[in-house]
Amino acid sequence: MQLIEYRDRTDWARGVADIVAETLRAALLTERRATLIAAGGATPIPIYRELSHRALSWQDVTVIPSDERWVAPDSPRSNLRMISDALATGRAHRANLLSLHCTSGDLQQCADHRSLAVGDELPAHSVIVGMGADAHTASLFPWSETLSPAFGNAPKAILPVPESPAGDQRLTLSLPALRSAGEVEIVIAGADKLAVLKALGTDRYAEPITALLDIARVHVTV
Repeated sequence: MQLIEYRDRTDWARGVADIVAETLRAALLTERRATLIAAGGATPIPIYRELSHRALSWQDVTVIPSDERWVAPDSPRSNLRMISDALATGRAHRANLLSLHCTSGDLQQCADHRSLAVGDELPAHSVIVGMGADAHTASLFPWSETLSPAFGNAPKAILPVPESPAGDQRLTLSLPALRSAGEVEIVIAGADKLAVLKALGTDRYAEPITALLDIARVHVTV
């Protein structure tokens, strides 16, 4: 784990955006497309707003949410909508957004169906994830029944989360999908999350974020 500390949230957002933009830019020099896996929630929104103004061939970049709530695409609780709204503030409005939503079927059927589309975009080139106060990441929650298939050797790219601690249903990328870039940007803001980070152990089932630490740059600010 590489720990990078920033003096404030403005520097934090700019610093992460610079690293991600450079990773995507380097990928586009040698490949026809680049894939960014992006966390939902409020924490990374300032990063996406900064990233949206970076000069890139955004039309060749595909952005995939790390996880998604089982809600309508236009719901304010949709991770894709939050990511899209933030990226739309600048040049990144031209990026290709790959939804985990389905127009029909149940949670399992949707996971199976969208795994095909997401699998076509892997391996990713850059991954941004956050960490919850319980050390979850994406929608990989401690001791969840999703963890065994999510941590397996060859699971599907997307797995169903029948019930989260919040009581809702979700879809989440698997650990191999999240690790496919070979390096991960973990973004943490706030003294409470920093305390959780410092207290992490080694049991990835108890603290799923630990399954990414060996390939992570952890960006922290209070």
